[in-house]
Amino acid sequence: MTLIQFIENDKGIRNMWVREKGFSSLYVRLCRRYIHGNVVSNVLDIASVEASKPGNGAFTKLIERIRKRYPYLTIYIENVLNPRFAVKIMHLGFQRDNTTPDELPSYFKPAPKEQ
Repeated sequence: MTLIQFIENDKGIRNMWVREKGFSSLYVRLCRRYIHGNVVSNVLDIASVEASKPGNGAFTKLIERIRKRYPYLTIYIENVLNPRFAVKIMHLGFQRDNTTPDELPSYFKPAPKEQ
């Protein structure tokens, strides 16, 4: 199943490893999250991600596609352990979720209406 098929599925599937061009692995969830003191619905949680060729822009393109097609989704990235990736996603407009520990930092990009 691709990421688009996962997001648009009507079978109640809430988490899955999905296929996506440019990625060797991508595990996602559709859920609610507690972010900065608020419960946020309609969250696409990226729990595990590995680009086929890191540094080629696949993640940037993925985020742009998600934001364009699903503007109502808040995008959440769990446990960002790579400092270079953390800098990259902050340039993409993600904010640090201060409720997560420093050794397991997570980031989110609110849906435009929630900013």
